[in-house]
Amino acid sequence: MRTDRRTLLGTVGAAVAGLAGCLGPSSDDDNGGNGEPEGPQGEIVVQGSLEGSVTVDDVSARFEDANIDENLIVEGTLTNNGDSSVRAEMLLEVEGFQFRDVEESVEVESGGSTEFELLFRDVFADQFSGYTLTVTAEPA
Repeated sequence: MRTDRRTLLGTVGAAVAGLAGCLGPSSDDDNGGNGEPEGPQGEIVVQGSLEGSVTVDDVSARFEDANIDENLIVEGTLTNNGDSSVRAEMLLEVEGFQFRDVEESVEVESGGSTEFELLFRDVFADQFSGYTLTVTAEPA
């Protein structure tokens, strides 16, 4: 019995297509596979004379119910990879909310890290269009 090439390729193609449906969502996110990142989106900017020594990792943002609107909470880990202590000024700005920035300052020893949580109060989530977290790293 001789199987021609078209029949063989058709059978293999059908088997692969059948298996692909068993693999689940095709995206790498944790939001049900719809391709959308989870949580409010923003930008992280590291600047200052020691910007190369500081990393900001594991940043996540979420809305939390409040009395009137929602609160935006941005949290993460700041790490000092440099040889000396760093003073990091963190500034959280939300687009469309002028004059209401949130600031926090932390000092991190060489090789150390610290977790942070910044709270921006009374954000109407339906009008939210993004945030910017600016970290300015200078010698302590």
